[in-house]
Amino acid sequence: MLLTANITFTLFDGPCLSVLADRITVDLAGHTITRPGSDDVQGIRGNGRTLIVVKNGTITKFGDGIDLETSTRNTIRNVIVSDGRVGITGGAGTLVKDRTVRNNRDNGIVLGDGGQVEGCLIEGSQEGALSGGSRMLVTRNTIRGNSGVAINVGPSSTVSQNMVTNNELGIFVGQRSLVTGNVTKGADETDIRAFCRPPSRTTRRPVTWRRISSSSARAAS
Repeated sequence: MLLTANITFTLFDGPCLSVLADRITVDLAGHTITRPGSDDVQGIRGNGRTLIVVKNGTITKFGDGIDLETSTRNTIRNVIVSDGRVGITGGAGTLVKDRTVRNNRDNGIVLGDGGQVEGCLIEGSQEGALSGGSRMLVTRNTIRGNSGVAINVGPSSTVSQNMVTNNELGIFVGQRSLVTGNVTKGADETDIRAFCRPPSRTTRRPVTWRRISSSSARAAS
């Protein structure tokens, strides 16, 4: 699918663009999708699909800019998503690369297990910049000026070579994760937290955290 003009979406119900098959590429071709603003309308949505590609354009003022939460192995590249509620949600194995996510009222990026976020700028999110499941790769991003946690990923993840500055909270990782080569500064509270011992599913023991002041650490198993 190749977009040939800007779209201003004014209908009450959404999404603006819906992906209804696997292996579809949505090429915005430098154009913008926008609307007056609604928490109930998505810019682009794919429900239960796989291998969706979204690239090369701007999505602004939607409830969810790109909603691929139930779709897997997606690629989102060279896209600006701004001034909505949530920037992007993606299912397991989603790659987000070379994009800007700015000034969203809730989360910037939320991905499922095995997601990758590389070379992105995330700023101005009000409820956390980047959240992900287990086995995440988060590398070479600039994450600045966000409320909540800047990077919050699950077990067996790698967080490397990121610039994380002036956020409310810095980097939180699950057990068996690698945190290396990051620059973290200016957090209101914690720069880096490694999740050392998971709570029991049966006894619900309190979570134990270890604060790490250096930029390189591996979470204990």
